[in-house]
Amino acid sequence: MGNRQDHAEVRSEFGTDRAELVYGQKADGSLVHISTAERGLKCACVCPGMCGSRLVARTMAKTPHFAHHHRDACGGGPETALHKLAKQIVKERLTLFVPKRIATHGDVERVLPGREEIALGSASLEFRDPQQIVPDLYVTIQGRKLFVEIAVTHPCDDEKIRRIREHGIPAIEIDLSRLPRDATPEVVANAVIRSAPRKWLFNKAIDDAVVELQKAATAARVAAESKLTTDAKQKARAYATALDSAPKSPPMPAIDVLRGIGLDKHIGIPVAGFACFTTGPAYWQSVILSDVLYGQEFRNKLANAVAVSKHLGGKGLIRPEFKWISNELETASIALDNRFAAPWRAVESYLKYLARVGVVVETARGFAIAQRVASQWFNWVDEEIGRVAAREHILETIERILDQLPDDERKGMTVDDWMDSINPENVDTYASLLEHTQTMQPIEAELRAIVGLFNGTRTDVLDLLGLPIAKECERRLAAIAAKELQRKAEAAGQAEKIKIDRQKELAGNAATVLGGSELDAWLNTPHPNLDGRTPLEAAYHGYHSAGKAREILSAIERRKQAEHDRSVEATFWREKLRKTVALRLREDEAKAFLNDRDDDYSRATALVFCRDERTYRIVLQKLDVWINAFGSKRHVPF
Repeated sequence: MGNRQDHAEVRSEFGTDRAELVYGQKADGSLVHISTAERGLKCACVCPGMCGSRLVARTMAKTPHFAHHHRDACGGGPETALHKLAKQIVKERLTLFVPKRIATHGDVERVLPGREEIALGSASLEFRDPQQIVPDLYVTIQGRKLFVEIAVTHPCDDEKIRRIREHGIPAIEIDLSRLPRDATPEVVANAVIRSAPRKWLFNKAIDDAVVELQKAATAARVAAESKLTTDAKQKARAYATALDSAPKSPPMPAIDVLRGIGLDKHIGIPVAGFACFTTGPAYWQSVILSDVLYGQEFRNKLANAVAVSKHLGGKGLIRPEFKWISNELETASIALDNRFAAPWRAVESYLKYLARVGVVVETARGFAIAQRVASQWFNWVDEEIGRVAAREHILETIERILDQLPDDERKGMTVDDWMDSINPENVDTYASLLEHTQTMQPIEAELRAIVGLFNGTRTDVLDLLGLPIAKECERRLAAIAAKELQRKAEAAGQAEKIKIDRQKELAGNAATVLGGSELDAWLNTPHPNLDGRTPLEAAYHGYHSAGKAREILSAIERRKQAEHDRSVEATFWREKLRKTVALRLREDEAKAFLNDRDDDYSRATALVFCRDERTYRIVLQKLDVWINAFGSKRHVPF
């Protein structure tokens, strides 16, 4: 049916309604193409279809074609023309390509020898026999017969193929359904002879080869079934032997972490097929947990039963006789011993068990360790790494301490000897105490105190940790005490030097401000602001007292500077006053005026009273009064 539907679709695409009639039939039955026909009725052609009407050759049309004379075009003309032309081409050229002879049974193919291009001895359009077989072409090849069917619109149906097979003559079918109906003669010839699809409708050699393939397949199936039965018995016996044997029990990987996070109860789970492994279930199941589910063996990929079993096989954990078990062999072996299962099936059973108890999560692509379990595992491993590092550090420290002891006190003790010794408080070996963080921490703390003492720091060593270091500790304490006395003496000397340096610094600063007896008097005279100490005593006493003494010295320096500034100013104005008075009074009058004591001068003389611009102005006013009162022989204006 499918083949007929295909041809219906092809007719819609390439049929009469999609192409003009380009072939006409001559009186002798031969077909001519429109490109070689005479114009009009001179073409002397009729329709190759069933109507047989006269045709008109319209050679001058935009698309040259044959048209029916005095009637509409009949249906199927182009298809019939193509069908007849194909037979005509084979008959004229006597050459043909036949399909390869391929026998097929199941997935097996056999290509039979023989040429694809054949030269025909004859080609006839007429052949009839009692079975009423009417092939499109009856050809011979070196005396051998061959039917050729041309399929344009109607391929051979099942009934015709059945009758061809009964007749026993080989037959092929050439499919021209996809060939355009207005194709040129050469295009049609190439398609018919060589390029168009073609197939064998019947070929006894192919049928015989198929029978041979069927027989071979049946024999192979029987042999495979026999071998499968033999192999299954062998596997069943081998499995029974494995069950009776005692598998090796190597130390389980990551058993400490499995115990630490409570996964040890999920190893050693009995599953069908567990005897396929070289170890007991506890070992290979612990490998699955540590290497595959938590480890890095599968990187970021999800684990599945087949991949995990390959990993176990690579580690030598699967017995060689069970390493490769097909599904058929597994099924046959289980039929003989229901305790059996292939290694990958045993792994799958264990993974599904872990999923049921919440250790792993099962997805469509495989298994992954549950987040809760992964977090517990990570935390335990992280803590264990720290514990191992701390343990190694303790052992290295113990060895360094022992190496510092005199031989007569060490008495040959090694780190191993210390590990095997008993802690009197815990009544347990130090090796056992170092296996757990909680019991290791007190040892670490006491060992830090011992190391501190050995490094020269005074620490309280309360427990010698079973080490022969009592005398060494006493020597270390004595050495520390001696160093402390030495440091105290050095510190006292340094402090005394600092005090004297402060005195020297103060004396030097005072020498820039004071001089002679004034300097000595100030340095050695007690001062009320220095708690009754002299400035030198204050500098010796401390930084604070020395600072106060410097402040007092600074105040003296500022006062002396102010007195100096006032003296300079007074000298300036007194000199100016002398000059002014000298200009207005005679010498004797000027002398009398300058030395006269006045109440306005607080009973001081004018020279003494004049010390700045203000007092200078006051004295000038007095000068005016003096001149007015006593007169003057000098009248020199200002």
